[in-house]
Amino acid sequence: MYLRCLVVLVLLTTPVDLSAQQSSGHARMLADLHQASGVACAACHKENPPKTAVPDQVCVACHGGVPAIIARTDNYEPNPHVSPHSADLRCATCHHAHKPSEVSCLACHADKTFVRQ
Repeated sequence: MYLRCLVVLVLLTTPVDLSAQQSSGHARMLADLHQASGVACAACHKENPPKTAVPDQVCVACHGGVPAIIARTDNYEPNPHVSPHSADLRCATCHHAHKPSEVSCLACHADKTFVRQ
């Protein structure tokens, strides 16, 4: 399990222009990215078949903790993982497994670009 998490972590350390990916419709599904990295559905989902979104603590543990996630996206302006709404948001608010992920902040904050500096 540790190796799978490490592989996913390495693959996800390269920043992506989320706004361009979202508008282009070329976003890759997280399920596909995890599968390609050797992370099976059962590694995160504890029920079979999966019925609910993966709990945030599973995502955060595998991706190195909240400080590491914030640091990986520190070169975005603004950083989507630093939000006054963080206590109310779940990972699955933006990160979807079976449809393109999105920057949900843009629903209310359309003036933000969320691009690499």
